[in-house]
Amino acid sequence: SHVVWNRTRELETSARLGDAGALGALIRALGHTFRPVVEAAAAALGRIGNGAAIGPLLQALEEKNPRPNGPLRLVLITALGKLGGEAAIGALVEALNDQFEYNREAAA
Repeated sequence: SHVVWNRTRELETSARLGDAGALGALIRALGHTFRPVVEAAAAALGRIGNGAAIGPLLQALEEKNPRPNGPLRLVLITALGKLGGEAAIGALVEALNDQFEYNREAAA
């Protein structure tokens, strides 16, 4: 929904300006039950580029158990690919062997 994306963009902008509360709100949103909220937060965290999001993104990938061909999996893999880092390597290597090409490309 537009409300979700608009609020996420506001938090993303604030987090980019150094607002730790906004970054924390985006990380907490990964635990939301409404998948579009999780997708929007994951996408924003990938764009922000703060390594503090790697652990929560990995946790969301594991706990949310997104469908292999679903948008949530793609968004989480894309965010992890943008952030990189040692902690994300395992999930990214696994995604390189994904059955869906777009997930493999996001991990590369």
